[in-house]
Amino acid sequence: VVPVLNVKGIEDDQLQLDGATLAAIYMGKITRWNNPAIKALNPNVNLPAEAIVVIHRDDKSGSTFILSNYLSKVSSDWKSSLGEGFSLDWQNGVEVTGSAAMVQKILTTPNAIGYLDFADTQKQHLAAIQLRNAAGALVKAEVSSFAAAASAAQWSVANDFNEVLTNQPGKQSWPMTAATFVVIEEVPAVPENVAATLKFFDWAYRQGDAIAVELGYVPLPDSVADLVRSAWKVEIKNRAGQALF
Repeated sequence: VVPVLNVKGIEDDQLQLDGATLAAIYMGKITRWNNPAIKALNPNVNLPAEAIVVIHRDDKSGSTFILSNYLSKVSSDWKSSLGEGFSLDWQNGVEVTGSAAMVQKILTTPNAIGYLDFADTQKQHLAAIQLRNAAGALVKAEVSSFAAAASAAQWSVANDFNEVLTNQPGKQSWPMTAATFVVIEEVPAVPENVAATLKFFDWAYRQGDAIAVELGYVPLPDSVADLVRSAWKVEIKNRAGQALF
């Protein structure tokens, strides 16, 4: 998930923010682009004295969850007021429904800030914002920084690989990274269908990396894919107790 902006004269990856400042913008505590907190992070950027137009989703959204989960980790004010969730009780800003509406609103609203998945930012050539991560390093939203966050996570079968990848350690990690999950029955009603599904994902882990990158996603690290395959053999069985992979 990537914060993006539409401010005249500010190009892709030119503006830099940290989590606390991004939270203050979305909470309505920072209301103009030339606010001292933003200027301190961007001394060489020509910041206008224009009001910031905050755009957010009003529907249930995975992007909103990742944004709010991250901001809850880096801002105590955010955590105590808005918290995290797929939808929030926003106190300010412009509401849109769906990612397509978010794209359109950002493109047509001067001085706007919004948030989108990486694929949408690339398709629409929107200006992304660099973020300061947990290691204190400024990072761009790109495949290598997403991969760094995925590699830094402590993946485990104990929690069904259910990892939220926000604010991961490491100087290269993008702080608003998220995993996409596929849910499989452990004892499926139609075992042959699940067996075929597992074969497909095994192929995808082995052969699909280039396709994933082309679509704006990051493949799982090989070590994690191996852990997932091992879990299939133990966790997913037919009613006779036979492994389906």
